[in-house]
Amino acid sequence: MEKKTKWIVGGLAGCAVLLVIGLIVLIIGGVGLFAYLSPKSSDSFNESLETSVTEEVDETVDNATDRISRGLDEADARQQGADQSEQVEVEAPVGMVYKGSIGDYPITMTLALSDVAEGEIAGTYFYNSRPNSIFTLRMEHFETVNTHGTMNLVLYEFTPKGNHTGTFDGHLEGRGGTYTGRFTNSKGEVFDFFLMEQ
Repeated sequence: MEKKTKWIVGGLAGCAVLLVIGLIVLIIGGVGLFAYLSPKSSDSFNESLETSVTEEVDETVDNATDRISRGLDEADARQQGADQSEQVEVEAPVGMVYKGSIGDYPITMTLALSDVAEGEIAGTYFYNSRPNSIFTLRMEHFETVNTHGTMNLVLYEFTPKGNHTGTFDGHLEGRGGTYTGRFTNSKGEVFDFFLMEQ
């Protein structure tokens, strides 16, 4: 019986020690919680929370900006690849170089009109913002207007894949070296064009 009593007393003593330790932890935790929730601590907690949230938002925005930037770069690369895959080598004609614009879009055109019949390639042009995307120009119609070499000239625009996508209809001045008129795109939109020989 003495053994059982010692065991029970030992068990109770162990429980009492654990209970005291638990109470100490609880008291320390309560004091810490009180200090944490007190107005002074509350301000620092709010500042800490605000800083943490701000840092997370900044990081999220930075990550989103990086992803958007990478996406745009990838889209540009895909477009450049598509532009290059559409390219068919077009030998630039040896002829006169004209610079000017279609509407507000600067272009550079090369025309080689001597010995060119209707339906044949008469030149090329490109938008200055996209010099690697070269359009072929086929002579559709020409008619000499006067003895100074002025002619009515209609040129059809073709993409590197051979699609007819626009028409230049204008006057080519033999003296003064200008080609002016109206350009109609594949959507039927009409723009004035003005080109001057370089």
